[in-house]
Amino acid sequence: MVERKSLAFRNEFYGKAHESQIRDDLVSYLGEYRFEISEHTYRMGIISGILTDPNTDEPMSLKVKKAIEIKRRDGLNISREEAELAGFVNLEKGLSQKPFGTVVWFSPPGPKEEGYGDYGFAFVGRRNGSELEMTAIRLENPKINDFNEATSALWGEKGYKKAEDLLTQPKVIDISLEKVKEFIRGNFEIKDSRNKNVFKKALDKLDGIIEEAAQIIKNGTLEQKQKAFYTVENLAIEFRERLDHLFKENVVFMSDYRMPKLSTFMEIGKYTNQPRPVAGSCGSTRSSNTFKSNNIFNSFSSLNSAFSEEKEWFVCPICGYKADGPIGNTCPKDKGGCGLTKEKFAEESGEKICV
Repeated sequence: MVERKSLAFRNEFYGKAHESQIRDDLVSYLGEYRFEISEHTYRMGIISGILTDPNTDEPMSLKVKKAIEIKRRDGLNISREEAELAGFVNLEKGLSQKPFGTVVWFSPPGPKEEGYGDYGFAFVGRRNGSELEMTAIRLENPKINDFNEATSALWGEKGYKKAEDLLTQPKVIDISLEKVKEFIRGNFEIKDSRNKNVFKKALDKLDGIIEEAAQIIKNGTLEQKQKAFYTVENLAIEFRERLDHLFKENVVFMSDYRMPKLSTFMEIGKYTNQPRPVAGSCGSTRSSNTFKSNNIFNSFSSLNSAFSEEKEWFVCPICGYKADGPIGNTCPKDKGGCGLTKEKFAEESGEKICV
């Protein structure tokens, strides 16, 4: 007889996140939320026509499905993620038809009441061998009409009424990449490049710190992960304020002192305290451990799950089926399970179910 156990569902996007993946996600997070840079580059792999995470070869569509499952389980709105999933599918189709065309994908701001910032993104790029190289251009205070005017000019369609309409419809067009970038920069409000320069200078100093933080976030305890993340954020804020001042004074040189190790800063209280909130991420206070990002690529960051208590994947207490990923509320018959639902199990056993 199979021992009855509580149903458990692991609240993670990546059970085996690579340190390089975590590092990339940290850099992307800081660039979007703490430095508000106007442009950032991303890469995706292309394997047999499928878009993948370059660090893990995991299909991007699978990452989105995991995000949808977790948000659905937590009772959160999944309309944006569902639109992004459709977008990845349509982008793969577009690239199969025009392998060397220019990709254009617009991401308008999400609802402010759900914690999103008032900025959006235009993602533009081209295939380079087995990779898709993308540039995210941050758009300040865009309106849906701004996107409709852009799509009308770029591919002759308009009439999009909400963010999800645009998220489902990335296009691969026959206009050069540079002309598309020039068009977007000329038709949307975009911050000057100073933040990008400040960010680059800060990364030069914080590179070793970020590497250490990635190791801790991958291997540390929940408390160690949180302290490391807060410390990196607070150091980034401090560096930005210092560098902003230097750039205003037309001084771009920064003394070449050697940065202490992350562990040194983690012993200083002001660095391990929760940083001040920032629009778009709700600061470091996350609803259901999810960053509210308008950036499609940051939406599925490994940081979304790094600070959750580890739980084991579902093991069915009736038939013994073991899941290797999220399965929702039912032991899946199509994968060899018995169809047990968590409600049925609770009703028969009286046990509380862990989710």
